[in-house]
Amino acid sequence: MYTELYNHSVNISETTFADNDNFEFRVDGFYCNSTITMNRFVRNRCRVGCATIAGTAKDMELSDNEFLENAGRYIVEFNTNSHTPFTQWVESRVERNIVKRNARATDAVQRTATSQPTTYAFGVRGVQNVTINRNLFVNPV
Repeated sequence: MYTELYNHSVNISETTFADNDNFEFRVDGFYCNSTITMNRFVRNRCRVGCATIAGTAKDMELSDNEFLENAGRYIVEFNTNSHTPFTQWVESRVERNIVKRNARATDAVQRTATSQPTTYAFGVRGVQNVTINRNLFVNPV
């Protein structure tokens, strides 16, 4: 049986996302090839997190982006829950990003007892293979 994979792609570069309320940047759903490079995410007040990669594992490059002065529960999160049946290996690369001066939303609910962190700059959850190299993370406590 021959199955040809018709996949889609998401490519975003040299774009600025600034001063948005209830902001959410999300690549979700089935497997895709994605390049998110040389973008600026600045002073956004996020619905939950600033950038989310979710759904099926993605073949992704997330590089040379700036995430500055955003407010949310997290800034970048990979949260994939399944592998694609059409490929052997799906790799995401996170390289040369700057994640600075981001903070928890001022109206965020403070949890006292939980098995998950209440806030974080970068998270990897689920089944995604992610290689993380040469990023700068500088955020307040």
